[in-house]
Amino acid sequence: MNTERTKNKGFAMMVMAVMVVLILAWVVIIAPVPEAHADCWCTRQMTDNTASDSYPSLYNGGIAWQGVDGSDFDIYYWDGATTTQITHNTATDQCPSLYNGEIAWYGDADGDNE
Repeated sequence: MNTERTKNKGFAMMVMAVMVVLILAWVVIIAPVPEAHADCWCTRQMTDNTASDSYPSLYNGGIAWQGVDGSDFDIYYWDGATTTQITHNTATDQCPSLYNGEIAWYGDADGDNE
């Protein structure tokens, strides 16, 4: 008899856990975002050109990416307000990685990636 109660109690706990997960999923994914935080869920276009902008790297509100400046790829950075072209050279600078205020990338200045 105790075994039956234990099984029923375990099943009830499992059902409650699933319900909690479903409710949290609804709150996080489906529930409307309050007006004060509506911009948190918006898509923001970072570039507006005909060039190929790719390989974004995000960290702490900043974004680094590679983009074509006319003849080759260069590295760009957006700090939340302003876009800055980090590299401007004849080398192909690609695949930026942003962390803790620093950007690393590889470039092809003399025929090999460095």
